[in-house]
Amino acid sequence: MAEKVFLTGAHLSRVTVRDFVAKQTDFSSASLDNGLIVRAEFLNCRMTGVDFSQTNLHDVVFRGCKLDLANFRQTDLRRVQFVDCTLVETDFGGAKLTNVEFQSSVLDKTSFTGAICKTVDLRTSELLDIVGWRWLKGATIDGLQLVSSAPYLAQELGLIVRD
Repeated sequence: MAEKVFLTGAHLSRVTVRDFVAKQTDFSSASLDNGLIVRAEFLNCRMTGVDFSQTNLHDVVFRGCKLDLANFRQTDLRRVQFVDCTLVETDFGGAKLTNVEFQSSVLDKTSFTGAICKTVDLRTSELLDIVGWRWLKGATIDGLQLVSSAPYLAQELGLIVRD
């Protein structure tokens, strides 16, 4: 377990982590790319600009984390939960999301372009200006999210809406 550790800007490429808990740890601008993280929890961590690109994240929980500008490009996420997190301009481009839940989180300008989604649940989260709606095919949202997201969906599909 790591608690209140400062790993700001750390280069941890190709790291393998198993059965790990990080609590109130600062991973801002850290590189954890091309690695493997299994059975891990990140609790109330600051992760602005963290790079998880091309990493395998399996059985991981992010709870109360700030993941603004985080990079999950080409990442394999399996059984991952984002609970009470903020994800502003977070990039899931080309990622594979399988059994991923976003619970009570805020996704603002989050990109899913090129992502492959299987059993992704967004129902309890706030979805603002999502990029790459078409790549969320098969994801679950609720009726209120559909209504608030309709303009973005129409724009992405190239629909012209006139009154």
